[in-house]
Amino acid sequence: APRERGDSRCRETPPGYYAYNAGNWRIYALNSASVNKATELSWLQADLASNPRQCVIAYAHPPVYTAGPPDNDEGGMREIWRALWDAGADVFLFGHDHSLQVYSRLNRDGTGPDPSGMREIIVGTGGRNLTTQTRAPAGLEVAMDGNTNPTFGVGKFTLRDGSYDWSFLPTVSGGFTTSGSDVCR
Repeated sequence: APRERGDSRCRETPPGYYAYNAGNWRIYALNSASVNKATELSWLQADLASNPRQCVIAYAHPPVYTAGPPDNDEGGMREIWRALWDAGADVFLFGHDHSLQVYSRLNRDGTGPDPSGMREIIVGTGGRNLTTQTRAPAGLEVAMDGNTNPTFGVGKFTLRDGSYDWSFLPTVSGGFTTSGSDVCR
């Protein structure tokens, strides 16, 4: 039967996280605002184990590691980061910080570079005022904020068989841009 406003079944709240496949990629949409991180973590670990892929990418809102100004792990995603890292995930994408931050592959704790680690990319440059970064975390390769070439723009990701490309596309001609590519772990 169709659900109508006021129907008690409509009050059920979905968990706000899910996964899907695109070619040989497994893609995770995660809920960094989830109040029950333990349930989300259990679901993620089970899904990673039952859906092995050559390449894995995840995205959420507040980042685990950041140049600021928000505090690191504002979304409480550190254990999620570690689960993805342990499963060999390739990239964890975030928004939230109003800047662009592209990190090298990071270690399991995100405290420094690891050539066999997972990359973090933050693209929070979609509209509101750009913020200024307050620190320079280990592994930060490319950064653009309110003080350095301030440019609004979007991130573009091309997922290939065994590799991926990323680029920052400015909303105005002549604005800051950057790009790169990497192979899957």
